[in-house]
Amino acid sequence: MVIYYDFSGVFHWPHNHLTGIQRVECGIYKGFIQNNFDIKPIYFDSNSNAFYQISIDELPVAVKNFIFDKNDEPRLNSSEIPKNKDSRIKCFLKKFRVLRKLADWYYNNKNIRLAKLKLIPPKNEFRPKAGDIVFSASASFAIPFHTQKLNTFFFRNIFIIRVIYDLIPTLKPHWAIPDPKIFTQSSIEQIEFSSIILTISNFSKNEILKFSSSQNLRHSKIEVIRLADKLGNTFPSINSEIKV
Repeated sequence: MVIYYDFSGVFHWPHNHLTGIQRVECGIYKGFIQNNFDIKPIYFDSNSNAFYQISIDELPVAVKNFIFDKNDEPRLNSSEIPKNKDSRIKCFLKKFRVLRKLADWYYNNKNIRLAKLKLIPPKNEFRPKAGDIVFSASASFAIPFHTQKLNTFFFRNIFIIRVIYDLIPTLKPHWAIPDPKIFTQSSIEQIEFSSIILTISNFSKNEILKFSSSQNLRHSKIEVIRLADKLGNTFPSINSEIKV
């Protein structure tokens, strides 16, 4: 039995800091290695519709800094910040109203930021064996084909553990940005084709249970993990479930 950890949500992370889901995705892995779990990182590439084995060194700097409690970029005074080419161009554009709007669009455009990254080409395709464990805390609904690929592992007797943070885009679509149809379909498949479902509160657990009942969904065990809790206090029942 081998445990694999899914870094699909942060493998191409373009920022120098992590936000909510990404912090959980990295924080759980951090807890695993702090408790001496032998766990191997993987990520999903939507273009090739395949998972690949990776090393921690291939993850973005912000991810590694978070996992290892490290900060390679000390804060500087404004006078000490180096002036790179982009910052000079940005300052020039912001002097003019029309160009300022163009500059804001360019520097805040996610696709452009991603295009600037040096994307590491896939190397070793991930081929799990029956009895292996895949743990995914990624926002699966936001990654094309990610949910469906994990489903194929489930049907091959791979033990799939997935985190469903909440069902807000399904139950309260007017509160959320994600497409509710895509989110809902992804959530339905995650509920039905997971060995264990994790969620971050008792409220979310009850919402998942009620939604599953209303949709006549088969679901496996649902466990609550409290954010920022100690891994050893959170996972005893999951550990026993895996051993079974």
